[in-house]
Amino acid sequence: MIAICGCGDLGIEYFKKNCNGMEVAFLDHNSASIKSDILAGVPVYTFLQFKEIYSADWNIIIASSDWYDIYCTCVLMGFPVEGIYSGDDILSFEEMCEKKRTYFQNKNHIIYEHQLEQRINSSCDKFLKADKSLIGSLNRVSLMISNICNYAPIHKQCPASCEKSKEVLEMIYIESVITDLAKINFKGTLAFHIYNEPLIDPRLFYIIDYAHKKIPHMDILVYSNGFYFNKTIVDELVSLGVTVIKTTGYSIEEYRRMIKIDVPVAYSVLPGHLDSRMNLYDDLTPDSEKVNSKCRSFLSELCIYSNGDVGLCCLDYQHNHNLGNVKEKSLSRILSDELLIDLTEKLIKGKRTHGICRRCGWCR
Repeated sequence: MIAICGCGDLGIEYFKKNCNGMEVAFLDHNSASIKSDILAGVPVYTFLQFKEIYSADWNIIIASSDWYDIYCTCVLMGFPVEGIYSGDDILSFEEMCEKKRTYFQNKNHIIYEHQLEQRINSSCDKFLKADKSLIGSLNRVSLMISNICNYAPIHKQCPASCEKSKEVLEMIYIESVITDLAKINFKGTLAFHIYNEPLIDPRLFYIIDYAHKKIPHMDILVYSNGFYFNKTIVDELVSLGVTVIKTTGYSIEEYRRMIKIDVPVAYSVLPGHLDSRMNLYDDLTPDSEKVNSKCRSFLSELCIYSNGDVGLCCLDYQHNHNLGNVKEKSLSRILSDELLIDLTEKLIKGKRTHGICRRCGWCR
């Protein structure tokens, strides 16, 4: 039995070429919209409908230009995908990502991102409707443990290339932040990057071990530029308690190398590109199309830079808004500040008051 995901031209092409005499069903997000005469008599289900009849006897083939989103849906619904029809061959998800050179993520990462998105939405609702508590609504804290990156000299579009001197966040403040998170029974994600390469820092493994022992139930994320990344590093990170690994392939060769590394935890590889964030501060004139867009910054990610500053988000590489500094105040005191709580509420409601926020189209 074959279930074909996609009722468009590609799905029909696969059906006509490969399914003669076989029991076939089609899956589509909206079964009522299917009007092809070719599919007359062939059952068409939504994914939710198919879940009711699914058994291991079904072989699931994705045949759609929306193959990426459909694959993620299948993973989240527990449907094992046999392959993705490219028009010529049946490819695995990894092979299809490599062919298209697009964002790769394993099944664990797809589930992690989906659950994280649900938690962020729930946190926003709770924040607006209940106690306006930031410390109790955090989902990810990114600690930039230094401002050092080995790619800084060659990536001129990255803020790391503008650093004039090395800056390392002292262990006493790193441990203080982790201790504060432990006090609130933090169940989100702790990361160690913003504009740095964490694997360059000789303290990283100690920090991970310390954090995992302090808060064993939280996710620990390591995001690397990939230069030092290999299977040995993966195994050591996982043994220390790392549950999420992200990396970037800045060349085709590096991208291909990294998507083939066997990673047993949530794992993603971003094809290398640098955006225009370096220009955010050049012109702070409000953009009428962006100034009222909603943003979940602080709840989706709290960014602490290597000098201790709390920034608006990861785009705020100048972080000069006086939102608090972990060298001067505890994290709990910073997040209890009425100005920061008010700013969070305004961003969630689409009221952007700070210069770069009014020019930014991101919704964190």
